[in-house]
Amino acid sequence: MAGELNFVSASGLTVTARVFSTAGAQQGGDVACAEVGTNGLYTGDMPTAAAGRYSVVFYSASAPVGGGSIDWDGSAEITLADVSVDLTPVTTAISGLNDLSQAQAQTAAAAALTAYDPPTNAELTAATSNLDATVSSRLPTTDYTAPVDVSGDVSAIRATTDQLNFSGGDVVATLDGEAVTTDAASRTASQSDLTGLATTADLANLTIPTTAEIAAAVGYAPTDLTGIARTTELQPAAAAALAAYDPPTKAELDAGLGSVTVDTSGLATQANVTAIQASIAALNDISAADVRGEVDASIAATSISVNLTPVTDAIDGLNDLSTTDVRTEVDAGLSAANLTVSLTAADATRLQEIHRIHGLESGAPLVVTDTSRTTTGIAQTIVENATTATVTRTT
Repeated sequence: MAGELNFVSASGLTVTARVFSTAGAQQGGDVACAEVGTNGLYTGDMPTAAAGRYSVVFYSASAPVGGGSIDWDGSAEITLADVSVDLTPVTTAISGLNDLSQAQAQTAAAAALTAYDPPTNAELTAATSNLDATVSSRLPTTDYTAPVDVSGDVSAIRATTDQLNFSGGDVVATLDGEAVTTDAASRTASQSDLTGLATTADLANLTIPTTAEIAAAVGYAPTDLTGIARTTELQPAAAAALAAYDPPTKAELDAGLGSVTVDTSGLATQANVTAIQASIAALNDISAADVRGEVDASIAATSISVNLTPVTDAIDGLNDLSTTDVRTEVDAGLSAANLTVSLTAADATRLQEIHRIHGLESGAPLVVTDTSRTTTGIAQTIVENATTATVTRTT
């Protein structure tokens, strides 16, 4: 396995490749792709992987710069030169087929029909023309009746039914020009028989059967109804129950409540309530301003002394530096550190180009289109595919 991963781009890049399965799993680690000479061709080795098709993505400075795919048999790349198909069985099978022309196929079909010898139309007509006579001659004369020609009867029926006139959804049809008439006998015959129905006089004389008659008719009569009270019995029973209860009358109730006494010795008298109200009124009604005044007076009456000398001495001991003093000390420190950095001409050019290619240099604008990026002293081309964009410097 060597040199299966190939990528073409600008010279001088650091290129790595990653190989992914169709499920998106990376095969092995990142593959370093070395440049062949200085022509921008980078090549790397396929990592260990099972047979199958894989996607390859090439990176430079951690950014994708190109990609492709590779067919792998487990140990080497599969190319068209490796694909061979043995067509011998196919050509042998084709050679074994009958190579018949259209004329030969027609000749074979005609020969098959001649050998079959089907009846012609004339022969079939002659064989079936006397079919009725042949069949009837095989039956006894008494059991066979020749078909009757009913075409005339059908025409006569149709001539009559064609005169029927249907009007809308009316399914009662009459012959055109003919009146529908009835007679008394037909109307009487069409009437319903009402002789079995009761008349008004019969209903007026209708007698409603008694309970005993109903019981006799259905074959059942209650044996004991003595325990069921009637309405005429319920009302006297309710009145007797109220009389036996003897509830008190209003006069009796008023007289009974009048003799009830309540012990009020433990309740406050009006004099007690008046005394409580006077006590509440005598309380101090102090406002917030009164409270604040009392507090201020108490603080003023209290002598509190604090010795701040240690604090002021500590503050006086601090460095009282001005902004100028700080700047002077910083400049002196930087000068003593000797932080001067010298760039080579090549490094200075690269730094300036980086400044320009990002459009950061005043007076040197960066112009970007879909296919190029240009600024002072620098030109780049942009080539895009479905997944990546390759930027190549041309000047």
